[in-house]
Amino acid sequence: METYFDPKAYIARMATALLRIAAIVTIVIAASPLAAEEIADGGVLTTEQTSYQGTINSVHADSFKIVVDDRAFVLARNLRISDTSWSREQAVLKLSAGQRVTLGLGGISEDDSSLRVVQSITAY
Repeated sequence: METYFDPKAYIARMATALLRIAAIVTIVIAASPLAAEEIADGGVLTTEQTSYQGTINSVHADSFKIVVDDRAFVLARNLRISDTSWSREQAVLKLSAGQRVTLGLGGISEDDSSLRVVQSITAY
């Protein structure tokens, strides 16, 4: 019995192996916490994180966004500030730069997919 090298079969096996490797790498990347974002103090804010503590840098009344420790968040339509319910229109009037706060976080905003939604705020 004589064996011979078939270059077409070899290329087909190599292409199949490369496709399998690419599929595995894609699955691993898709399953990793890519939603994690670096923040100013070197920590990581993940989508699983439910609270964030820091100092308000700025409040943007026109877009209902606040910046805490150089990280932007969007206010929910209705939220709680120190155990009182407020609309986001009222909430932006209650908040000011320099306040220490703990934010209760929800998911990612539907309007602006890169920002986390603030559902509650505890001011100190």
